[in-house]
Amino acid sequence: VNLSAKSLLYLLNDLLDFSKIEAGKLKLENAPFILDELIEDVLDTLCMKAQDKAIDLLLSIDDDVPQYLLGDAFRVKQVLLNLGFNAVKFTEKGKVRLSIKVSQKTPKSIMLNCEVKDEGIGMKQSQINKLFKSFTQADASTTRQYGGTGLGLAITKNIVKKMSGTIVVESTLGEGTTFSVSLPLRLTKSDIVNIPNIKLPKSVFILDSCKESRLTIERQCRQLTLPHKSFSDVKDIIASGHKRPELLIFLLSPSSSEADLISQFKQLSELGMEHVKVILVTNRSMKNLNEHFEVLQFHCDDWLLKPFTNTALIKTLATMFSQNDKDPLLLSEHHKPSWEDKHVLVVEDNSLNQELIQDLLIRRGLLVN
Repeated sequence: VNLSAKSLLYLLNDLLDFSKIEAGKLKLENAPFILDELIEDVLDTLCMKAQDKAIDLLLSIDDDVPQYLLGDAFRVKQVLLNLGFNAVKFTEKGKVRLSIKVSQKTPKSIMLNCEVKDEGIGMKQSQINKLFKSFTQADASTTRQYGGTGLGLAITKNIVKKMSGTIVVESTLGEGTTFSVSLPLRLTKSDIVNIPNIKLPKSVFILDSCKESRLTIERQCRQLTLPHKSFSDVKDIIASGHKRPELLIFLLSPSSSEADLISQFKQLSELGMEHVKVILVTNRSMKNLNEHFEVLQFHCDDWLLKPFTNTALIKTLATMFSQNDKDPLLLSEHHKPSWEDKHVLVVEDNSLNQELIQDLLIRRGLLVN
């Protein structure tokens, strides 16, 4: 019922936007916004969509992309979401990449380039030619298999046009599709990103089996001046002979089996990481992961959705390293708070809310029904 209601809401919003466009009544706002916050909202939504698929969501933001911008944040977000929804919908497994770059920059404005690239079903040129027409999809079989109204891309193109931008699509049947959007935006007076005055870790290990994802996290660590080393699996950490780090950023692959995950958790537990702070990066259900943590006595101090922005990482580090006495979210038998193992009954008629509340409480060591 909830999913049907959301689908109906998206349909109504699309129809309202389409009506505004047809009537020439689509108005754009011009207000300051922070790019990372906008990207985080987009990623949160896309992660929910991709959770049931073996899709690796990847994010790349160039070093010179400014954070403080002036424009219609709602419409920029709508464009990225529409393109992201399509990428996730038409990709069963593989990677979906969101890349943000700047092609032109003056003292007062930039041209923001956003690219959404998937490894999905792709399209033929004849399908691309009618892609941006209202109430039209690539072909009838696409509508039957994947659903949709055929309005999303038509609305996206009109929004981009209204913002004096451009949108281009490239696709190869059976290999995937790339949408490239360029949007002119103005700069606000300040573009200084405030980094909290905290004691950052002096050594960071990145553990990620995906090379492309690992390189992205490495770049984020460089941008935040975090000394780091990266590894593709636990065996590489053991073979390196390096001392244990202050922080481990552990990324879980969406395609990893339960057996693979249990093996990795067990190997890390045997390394003696009790005094190492751990950030778990995943878009899997925390409920299932916690069950493995309890059995293996593996701890996690905090977690991030994959992928994450620099701002999200800074906030997490600020929480972890400014409260040295903070208990880990998932604790071993030796560090049990008074509420651990207490039973909690959650009463909520929305299944998505139930899952969210369950995850939050289980992370604190409570038993939830």
